[in-house]
Amino acid sequence: MGDLLSIEVPCEPAAPRLVRQALADVHDGTWSLDDGQLVASELVTNAIRHSGCATRHSLGVEVGHHDGNLMISVHDPGLSGDHAEPVAPQRVDPGGRGLQIVEQLSVRWGAERPDGYLVWAELPASPSVT
Repeated sequence: MGDLLSIEVPCEPAAPRLVRQALADVHDGTWSLDDGQLVASELVTNAIRHSGCATRHSLGVEVGHHDGNLMISVHDPGLSGDHAEPVAPQRVDPGGRGLQIVEQLSVRWGAERPDGYLVWAELPASPSVT
């Protein structure tokens, strides 16, 4: 799928910034750069926080066009065995809202365990957006 971007980033706090920059470099005007960067950043951050990965591990990030939309996927080693789920809206803690954001901005999103853990989101694409 990675017809726009296919990279590996280290499982460390700088990874979301690296992915946002890489997305800015390949932005082709057919999707919202702001939404793409936000969703990719949330997916990468969740992988770092919840997958059980360490700095010796890497995360695979793929971005491409799919059925006229933008597909972003993040593949981590899946060491924790956890499943990606949005937190309940009544939660008092100000953190933990990343997947709610992904859910709101996406046409659809999901997760699977091929080898490790893959979380993906499909964002609407439209011409002339930034």
